[in-house]
Amino acid sequence: KMTTRSDKTRGEMLYQAAYEMPSNDDQENGDGWKTIKIPFEDFQLVSGPKMVPDGKPLNTTGGIYQIGLALSKFQISDKTSELPSFRPGYFEVQVREIGLFWNSAAPGGADAKASQDAVNTPDTLSKKESLQKRPMPLKLLLPLARIFVNEQR
Repeated sequence: KMTTRSDKTRGEMLYQAAYEMPSNDDQENGDGWKTIKIPFEDFQLVSGPKMVPDGKPLNTTGGIYQIGLALSKFQISDKTSELPSFRPGYFEVQVREIGLFWNSAAPGGADAKASQDAVNTPDTLSKKESLQKRPMPLKLLLPLARIFVNEQR
């Protein structure tokens, strides 16, 4: 499952979309990697393993605050139901890249393509910039915390 949040909350409620892992027989991109595309419309509001009845659709206009991958033996449904093909054990997933895609064939697709330039991607801060932008309480407390939480002792 792919998970995301569209606000800063940290509770149990988030959005999930199920997807199938491609088999080794599926077509590759020519570089050895396979692409999985999950439209935002596929994400459903869940609380734990259960779908929230009449949950609001995912709204990304205010941004996305978290994305993640989850392996779960539960299906996205209003009941706690296990996947029939779930097998416990070790697994490995290699992720090369997570990004966004535009679906110009979707309703309003032409507008979406035209507004592609309107997507505001924030710049990455340097370490120096991130240190300067820390809130004052953190600037004061972190040096003290390093005294008491020192891995070299």
